[in-house]
Amino acid sequence: MDADAREVARFGQHLTAIQRQLFVYVTQLLGRTADADDVLQDVNRVLWEKYAEFTPGTNLTAWAYKVAYFEVLRYRKTKVRDRLRFGEDTLAVLAAEAAPVADAESARRVALRECLDKLPADDRDLVTKRYLGGVEVRDLARFFRRSEKAVYRALARVRGALLECVRGALAAEGLR
Repeated sequence: MDADAREVARFGQHLTAIQRQLFVYVTQLLGRTADADDVLQDVNRVLWEKYAEFTPGTNLTAWAYKVAYFEVLRYRKTKVRDRLRFGEDTLAVLAAEAAPVADAESARRVALRECLDKLPADDRDLVTKRYLGGVEVRDLARFFRRSEKAVYRALARVRGALLECVRGALAAEGLR
């Protein structure tokens, strides 16, 4: 793989990693997740179209927020018939406040992922089966050969440990 292909791959990986942040940012500007889904598709298209303008090593997230802001403005112009409309000044204020919220959301997700990795394997397995897999507590009790009450207690203990770990990680970064 040549250097250009590696840069494109890095760009794609970073863009993929910030999708949730961008979605939160756009949702805060538009107020509706359905609208945010539409705009986010346009944002991604524009980012790829303008890839040649991006300087590797600079802040892709900041650039993506700027593109998203302009795509929100463009989207709003197509929706002039909607009853709830913010002026451009109000939208600029919302945009300035939305970026830190989206960044904090991303920091929470990273911290949670790292904290999950630190859990003992059995605790991580229990939590991921319950909350990511949607497995019911009664089924977990059978799987782990425990009572339902013991599973509830274990889940509460692990949630508490994760909460403390995430809070500690965010505090270390100066976030809440």
